[in-house]
Amino acid sequence: MSVSLRECFLFVAILGGVSVTAITEVLSTFTLITYGWLVAFWSVVLLGSTSFVITLMRRQNLVVPSPSLTLPSRAVPFLSGLVLIVTLTGLTAFLSAPNVSDSMVYHMSRVVHWIQDRNVSFYPTHSIKQLYMNPWAEFAIMHLQILSSGDRFANFVQWFSMIGCLIGVSLLAKQFGGDLQTQLFAAVFAGTIPMGILQSSSTQNDYAVSFWLLCFVYFSISSVRQEQIHWPYALAAGFTLGLAILTKGTAYIFAVPFVVWVGYSFVRTFRFKSWKPALLIGAACLALNFGHYTRNLNLFGSPIGPKKGSIIDDLSKATVDNIQHLAGDSLAMTMSDVISPPSVVSNIARNIGLHLGTPSERVNSRINDVIEKFHQFLNIDINDPRTTWPGTKYQVLKPSLHEDTEGNFLHLFLLLGVVLLFFISKEIRSSHALLSYLTALFSGFLLFCALLKWQPWNSRLQLPLFVLASPFVGAVLSRYKKKVIVSIELALLLAALPWVLFNSSHSLLGNPSVWNHNRSEQYFNNGSRVRDAYLKAAYFLKSTKCGQIGLDIGYAYDWEYPFWALLNPAAKQAIRIEHVHVKNESGAMSLLPHFRRFSPCAIISTRPDQVDELVTETGAYAKGWASSPISVFVTTAISLS
Repeated sequence: MSVSLRECFLFVAILGGVSVTAITEVLSTFTLITYGWLVAFWSVVLLGSTSFVITLMRRQNLVVPSPSLTLPSRAVPFLSGLVLIVTLTGLTAFLSAPNVSDSMVYHMSRVVHWIQDRNVSFYPTHSIKQLYMNPWAEFAIMHLQILSSGDRFANFVQWFSMIGCLIGVSLLAKQFGGDLQTQLFAAVFAGTIPMGILQSSSTQNDYAVSFWLLCFVYFSISSVRQEQIHWPYALAAGFTLGLAILTKGTAYIFAVPFVVWVGYSFVRTFRFKSWKPALLIGAACLALNFGHYTRNLNLFGSPIGPKKGSIIDDLSKATVDNIQHLAGDSLAMTMSDVISPPSVVSNIARNIGLHLGTPSERVNSRINDVIEKFHQFLNIDINDPRTTWPGTKYQVLKPSLHEDTEGNFLHLFLLLGVVLLFFISKEIRSSHALLSYLTALFSGFLLFCALLKWQPWNSRLQLPLFVLASPFVGAVLSRYKKKVIVSIELALLLAALPWVLFNSSHSLLGNPSVWNHNRSEQYFNNGSRVRDAYLKAAYFLKSTKCGQIGLDIGYAYDWEYPFWALLNPAAKQAIRIEHVHVKNESGAMSLLPHFRRFSPCAIISTRPDQVDELVTETGAYAKGWASSPISVFVTTAISLS
């Protein structure tokens, strides 16, 4: 049996992903998530896996072929361009501090809570998404943060996922019969997706879920194409499906059509034996998600999190500043309240419209008019509250160079053009594999539009679809002249430069950039309006020498992580930070001994209606410092001193 180097990379990545989950869950059970134990467990994993691979290669005569350098000379510049993108985004990831709003609210905040508690058990928090949201990417960040004693490598989970996707799409293109140049084109298409470039240097999780979904599709298709059941591929498919689901909830939606396709293919190929690989895939998937499902089930009564309306009783209280964060507070809250042909068609048009923004306001206005008239034809409100996230309105926006809202203009039109070519050419559309793959892709987008409310940030959630579309685009265009592919590759690489160099959250050449802003300032690249308030609040708290700090946040502003980043590095004593006065479901955790013993000497508050004195079950607090949106209350003893 021969295993290519690219397949070896994917297998190693899967081993790493499964190890992150297993190590986290085991150590968490005994409250042992610490530097020493992580080093010990990872040493065992690395030594054990190395010994296993060497033994298996000797016994089974496995061969890892040497890489073949048979790319045509004209393809070398494009491979070099792709390497340059990966290198520059990696440099950006290393130099940049986490600063995207979601990271400040929950991605990074949950990580530091876990590190502090030495486990991933639920804790009282005002931002409940820190608990129930799928946690794999943050598990990986936590390992990196503990082992490196800081958040310097936090962005590398997404960056590594980008590299994995480039390798994965090239392998899928090969499955569809593409030669080396076609495989390279698929990688170039994936590597130049604007939203992907912007996210590759962040602590979001859409690239991570894209990678695991891509691996699931690749190993599932590879399993079906074997003459007999290939257990390593089936196990890899199960683990990657589980890792995708453990990373982000959108995996449920995008994976369903591929699961149906693979299930049907198993039955057709293996007949009565098909239940065996299906059972293995299901068991592997469930095993990885069992811990998270159990924690959600115990607190919320559901394995996927709280029910609709259980988090925010009055959405009218949501402000423009935090409405985006509220959008992620419950999977149920993002679900459409109605599913009908007009509502689905409306969401299809609006979600496509997210990628149509141009630098011209005039052009954008005309596109808006067309989409609005289309909704009038459908006899449906373009901002129907049943299918639109509260507080948002549909509008075609200019390219923003920001990972929350950027569209994929060129890639969308190229994809639509390739789909048209596919159906026009009788020879190409005769490929059942490509037709089935395209059907699964479109079905995933259709489910996305049917089930989820439209949000201005949906273009970010659609990244897996563009990544998965890359092998299809490459396989179809490979039937045409090589000059066409070369021209498109050149256009994509040149067009990618603005997103590589001028990422508005992590800019290499813009102002501010990663070169002229220190790390403390970089945390506020997306929140410069409150930067001074956070920095001054941290300075005041350091002056109090308070080691027990309570958080009463989430009202006017809910960024939490900057407090951890600003307070802990300079602390001469251990600082413990916990949420207090929590009224949602997680407030029940406050009764546990570990949290019940917490007695803060200072409380950070973002309540808009705070008075000068705060009386709580832990004592009386006086306002010691305030600057909108933050107030710091300290115990009477500290305020008198």
